[in-house]
Amino acid sequence: HGGQWGAPVTTIAQIIDHRPLSGLQIRVFVLCALVVLIDGYDLQAMGLALPALSKEWGLPFSSFGWVVAASLIGVGIGSAFVAPLGDRWGRRPMLLIGVVLIGCSSLATILSTDLNHLIAWRILTGIGLGVCQSNATALTAEYAPLRRRAMLMTLMGCNVAFGALIAGLVAPWLIQHYS
Repeated sequence: HGGQWGAPVTTIAQIIDHRPLSGLQIRVFVLCALVVLIDGYDLQAMGLALPALSKEWGLPFSSFGWVVAASLIGVGIGSAFVAPLGDRWGRRPMLLIGVVLIGCSSLATILSTDLNHLIAWRILTGIGLGVCQSNATALTAEYAPLRRRAMLMTLMGCNVAFGALIAGLVAPWLIQHYS
């Protein structure tokens, strides 16, 4: 269809699809990948920290089941009910809100003195993770040219595992040196 004077109409998607990757697109992909990496790191790090926490609090390891589940419950809540606000408010503001929530609730986790507090902070951390995971993935898809979208989305998904790998390598050292 033609524009106002019969000129062809070009959409943003056509511009993205027919040009090489720009510096802005690459920055968006890298930042979104780092946000998704946090998700994998967080999930693995908590599992690695629980034996030391169980010992320090004098509780059986089996009593921490809800602590592990809490983050996943939060991810579900964040993905299903909070992340869709990115369609209305924008992906970037939602990513910033999610990252701040992850940071604040993760730091507050340190202040937990019992399982209920720990579970509450883990749910809030999970909500932030769910918001970030969904919006980072959507933002990557929006900025990706069609010819590279599948590859970039696959790489985005791999960052969860890469974050878990980093936690598996770093967490034992951190626990040994800082409890």
